[in-house]
Amino acid sequence: MNSKITCLALFLLAGLSHLSAQAPPEEHKVQFRTLGWQISTDDLYYDLKHHDTSMAVDDCRRSIFYDAPLPTDGPIVFYRFVTGPDNKKAREIVATVDISSAGPKPLLLFMADPKVPKHYRVTAIDDDPKTFPFPSCRFVNLTGVKLHGTYGDQKFDIKGHDIQLIEPHLKSKGKPETRYTSVIRDLPEGPQLLYGNNWVVYPTNRTLVFIFTQDDNMEVMRVGDDANNYVKPPGHPK
Repeated sequence: MNSKITCLALFLLAGLSHLSAQAPPEEHKVQFRTLGWQISTDDLYYDLKHHDTSMAVDDCRRSIFYDAPLPTDGPIVFYRFVTGPDNKKAREIVATVDISSAGPKPLLLFMADPKVPKHYRVTAIDDDPKTFPFPSCRFVNLTGVKLHGTYGDQKFDIKGHDIQLIEPHLKSKGKPETRYTSVIRDLPEGPQLLYGNNWVVYPTNRTLVFIFTQDDNMEVMRVGDDANNYVKPPGHPK
């Protein structure tokens, strides 16, 4: 009798082992945050697993994390609901963005589309702390112009449509330090200072700097991010 029970147990274990080996791997979960330049809106949606999922864009500030659709679903389409000619609710597409090359934690920069009111241009930036670690500074040049500048004692050059990551080399892991930062454009008549200011650099903070063209002028936008945003509270599921 014991022999039969032992054989049955071994059979069941073998079956479970086989099922485990055949089980599909967990889906690679991608989450994105949004950030607006002179834009704040909370009336947008996107399709997540065939459900209308609401999301918001805050001016000059990262949003909360949103689950992204699976990569096989293609680009993310953002829309708002409007009243159609038959008085029924209809989707109005306002922006589309491909995040396939922006890592597992993309940051989506929303800017107004000058051609269409209440529509947006969206750029996806890899915002994962593994590629953009704390407390580094990251310059993102969204213009087609080569720029240069300073970050403390360090000098940098950044081509058009390129990204430059700078490690501040803080002397202490627990104390903030100051870095004078400048962004400069070379013109035929001489260098033009686009931005210059003293920045306080904290060990637990990273700094993202967008450089872009707005109304034919070059603008510089600085956005901080604290490491505590990536720390799960006690009892939070893994």
